[in-house]
Amino acid sequence: MTQALKGVTDDLDVQNWVLMCLLPWAYWQQQTDKTRNPLLKADYRKATEQAYEQLLKHPITQQMGL
Repeated sequence: MTQALKGVTDDLDVQNWVLMCLLPWAYWQQQTDKTRNPLLKADYRKATEQAYEQLLKHPITQQMGL
């Protein structure tokens, strides 16, 4: 994954933002959508919400105006 990111941008801050903020949010969102287990779905939604909060707090996200 990091090699693919390096091919897109040399900016270490952007690479870290993708790995530490964007991808966790996308991962938990996908897991929430995939599971049928109500208990897991609730936990995944919580993880998605937490990851989204972290994503929104990050300075790069704020620069984008999202």
